[in-house]
Amino acid sequence: MNYEQLPVNRCPYSVNNYERDGAMRLDGNAGNAPNYFPNSFDNIIPDESYKAQPLELDTNIADHFNRNAEGENDHFSQPGIFYREVLSDHDKKNLVSNIVGAMKGISGPKKAEITNRQLCHFFRADIGLGMAIAMGLGVNVEESQSLFPHKTAVEQMTPIK
Repeated sequence: MNYEQLPVNRCPYSVNNYERDGAMRLDGNAGNAPNYFPNSFDNIIPDESYKAQPLELDTNIADHFNRNAEGENDHFSQPGIFYREVLSDHDKKNLVSNIVGAMKGISGPKKAEITNRQLCHFFRADIGLGMAIAMGLGVNVEESQSLFPHKTAVEQMTPIK
């Protein structure tokens, strides 16, 4: 129930998050704005002061697991192995075709930036996969690299001043 959207129940202080959908939306459901973080369209960064404190248990301490922490941030080895060692040539072609078809729908002023960022993910998984997708999109990889130098995840989340 979205009772908190009714003007009489609404908090007078704005909260910026990516919660969307639900029954009886009254506020336009954030329109076509992205509902994921991080994204290319805002400079919101997490406020660490709101991070929950570790829980003290009988034998250990439980804390927040940061899946992007140093040593925990290998999101590309398994997809690369899957692409190289599991998929047949036919399945690889279908995968590339599906990704290219979806990425051709990217539009707007940040199209090149978003396309380049996604291509970087595919290249990290497998160079052949990245090249196949880049070719399908008609992207000149060398030119794209010079336009968008690599940034770390932390640099990508740091707002421009």
